[in-house]
Amino acid sequence: MNNLTYQVCNLIIEQKEKGRFSPSEIAKDMLDFFVKKTGDVNTKEFTDFLLISLEKEENELLRLFIQYTLNFYTMLVLNDREDSEEKEKLMEMGKPLVKDSFEELIKFIQSKKGTETLKELSISIGCFFHLY
Repeated sequence: MNNLTYQVCNLIIEQKEKGRFSPSEIAKDMLDFFVKKTGDVNTKEFTDFLLISLEKEENELLRLFIQYTLNFYTMLVLNDREDSEEKEKLMEMGKPLVKDSFEELIKFIQSKKGTETLKELSISIGCFFHLY
């Protein structure tokens, strides 16, 4: 069983039951998931893990979740930096990336292709809940 598949399916179920998709809740749940997978690692190792996961993942839906998590995490790391002109510029560049990756994720989930992908994933892990 692919743990990421199970995580994403459960997260989508939770969000649908709430009647909305919350960017912060999704990011927090995905970060918690990846932190459990990687253990206590530094920022670079964690970022590298997400980048490698993104490169290796073939499923488009799972890739979108990883991409959103990576973008969100990058903004968290930037936010913790000391205030500077560089930080301000990076934050200005990063905010649209986080927003766009979340919107792309939601559009995919709500699309016909997304529904089919979700069905395939849920069947692959025996998760026949009300995902679609």
